[in-house]
Amino acid sequence: MPTEKQQTVVQVVKALGGFSIVDRVCESTTHVVSGGHRRTLNILLGIARGCWILSFEWILWCLEQRQWIPEEPYELSDQFPAAQISSQSRQDTGFFLIRAEGTKLKHPVCDAAVASSQAWLS
Repeated sequence: MPTEKQQTVVQVVKALGGFSIVDRVCESTTHVVSGGHRRTLNILLGIARGCWILSFEWILWCLEQRQWIPEEPYELSDQFPAAQISSQSRQDTGFFLIRAEGTKLKHPVCDAAVASSQAWLS
């Protein structure tokens, strides 16, 4: 992801709170924001972990709305079909545990709006 986009993501995360940015996809990563349609290792790891694989536009609309918005319209399922299958299997379980400052929370309709988690920039 270009540096300018990375800086925008960092600014939005700081402004809206609830997320932390990590260097690599890990066990507590819930969202991967993609700067393009490249199949990177982090995209593949995010898909394997059932993370949201989201376009950069999600970040821009969250900034515009001044809150975390639902992820579904921004999921890159056309570019990465396995992302939707992976996230669907996550939703079929009825819950998804995410990290929120050491606390585990049940996954609400829009986990980002309520709970802290980790995001990766790809």
